[in-house]
Amino acid sequence: MVNAVSRVLEDGGLGTTSHSVPEELVARTLLEHYDLAGELTRVATEMDATFRCRELGGDREYLVKVSHPSEPIDIVHCQAEAVEHIAAKDPRIPVQRVRRTRAGSLWTALAGAGGDSQGVIRVHEFIPGTLLVDATPTLDQLQAVGAMLGRVDVALQDFVHVGTERQFVWNLTRFTEFASLIDLERDPHRRALARTVFAAFSQGVDPSVDAARSQVIHGDFSPYNVVVDPEAPDFVIGVIDFGDIMRVPVVFDPAVMCGNHLDPAAPDPWASSRALLRGYRTIFPLDESEIELVALASLARITLRALVASWRLDRGTERGEYIMQHARDDWDRLERALHAGISAARRALHDASPHT
Repeated sequence: MVNAVSRVLEDGGLGTTSHSVPEELVARTLLEHYDLAGELTRVATEMDATFRCRELGGDREYLVKVSHPSEPIDIVHCQAEAVEHIAAKDPRIPVQRVRRTRAGSLWTALAGAGGDSQGVIRVHEFIPGTLLVDATPTLDQLQAVGAMLGRVDVALQDFVHVGTERQFVWNLTRFTEFASLIDLERDPHRRALARTVFAAFSQGVDPSVDAARSQVIHGDFSPYNVVVDPEAPDFVIGVIDFGDIMRVPVVFDPAVMCGNHLDPAAPDPWASSRALLRGYRTIFPLDESEIELVALASLARITLRALVASWRLDRGTERGEYIMQHARDDWDRLERALHAGISAARRALHDASPHT
């Protein structure tokens, strides 16, 4: 079973080496297909080769993403089309709009000197600001963050694309398939924490998945994918990175958001998550049974990320610093939340009523 799980992780790009493309090739392609000449700066990301591009002779800045050659083309196309769909449905959502090529396309192929594929290149507007992970938001500002995700999910309700039908590791409908990763965790206390979550998810979520309300979701509304300005009236000024977009039960979107904001040091670890979910529900109503799923799926997401991080670090990867940056607090979050009790998680999120 561990080997089968490892294959899923490998197929999902988590075992691949970082995509590296020559800056000269990217610069030449930008000039040829976008009439864009700019200074390129590499940005650390999960799979794509990513650059910030400051336009020469101008004050505009772009984010240039080159997909990994192993990533299915439908998924790459889907990410760009989803951004355009959201912008059309709700122009108030601050997504990174796509700059089209001279031919009017949302993307273009990137070919090496020998004609070999180097992936697909997309050019997005760059949104300057502070990542939410680097901010110290108030509860009201967190409520605004939750409301923004609600707007994103409303905009995506009628989005249909073959690239959203994904069976990859972050699709929580598959969560219990990854239970064998627990055996690879060396710390017995962490193994016990993970088993508690897998058991709760198996009993409380799995039986409801097939009947759950499903649609396309952002998939990774983490503090690293939200750009904010503490002085701005709406606080959120950017929604970025649609690399995990998928069609699944919609409750998994607020679950990812809430799990990322569990506080391992606060007396109430769910305080921030409660504010986020309250904001979400002002825009995207959830019934009481869906709130139950959010609570358990929040714990599942951080458990899975912690286990996958251990798997990746143990097998060796040049992305160790990036992985630890995103998952460094997950075991502490999980321990604090489970110490408070799963029933406390349910109560905390049921209390996240938009009317309180």
